[in-house]
Amino acid sequence: MLRWGITPIEYLRMFQSLLNEDGTVDYDRFAFESMFQLALDDFKHFEITSDLIYLIPGANDASKIESLNQFKKKHNLTISIHCPIWSVELASPIESIRKGAVRSVVDVFNLTNDLDPEIMVLHLTGDFAAAIGHDNKIPDIVKRPLLEGFILKAAKESLKEIIDQTGADPRFFAVENIDFPHDLTLAIIEEFDTGFCLDTGHFAAFPTWLSSPLDYLDVFERYYDHLTEVHF
Repeated sequence: MLRWGITPIEYLRMFQSLLNEDGTVDYDRFAFESMFQLALDDFKHFEITSDLIYLIPGANDASKIESLNQFKKKHNLTISIHCPIWSVELASPIESIRKGAVRSVVDVFNLTNDLDPEIMVLHLTGDFAAAIGHDNKIPDIVKRPLLEGFILKAAKESLKEIIDQTGADPRFFAVENIDFPHDLTLAIIEEFDTGFCLDTGHFAAFPTWLSSPLDYLDVFERYYDHLTEVHF
């Protein structure tokens, strides 16, 4: 079931709430539910950006997750989790980095499992793949083999490991279209039978470089059965 929700993060307001009068930061004051409070009147579904778990010291404390869980139950909320993306490279050709990225996703899965999230949104590639695609010094005739060779192979390996290590239904992971050839992303969704997070902004902002042209509405109709989240 698709729900109308929001990612309740306003970074300036969040960090201002943690500042002491002397300019120091009190991270102990951080609470996920404080970000939800402002939107409760309008939304009952929230997407949690799990990068905060790594960005805010102590955010991964079990007591903070339990506090959020009690808040969720009290207000009858549903949630989804956006897997970490900052400095995460699931398609890295460096095996130790790729393995570390997989571990970061699995750790977030385990940490937030008690929250009973409906889905987890996943970026299978990161800045490295995007840099290759937009590097004018690399001829276009070379880019596609690079992406389909080691980048796509690494992304598939990471997705397989995430599914195996979590034991979750592949549809639980909503693979998002990002700054990567959309046809390759959609092919992975079909191959692994995952969920699909259709990001309309990414379709507009990131042209289907090195892909055959894709019609937005056609993609929506063809992959509707996989569709578990839409970003506007």
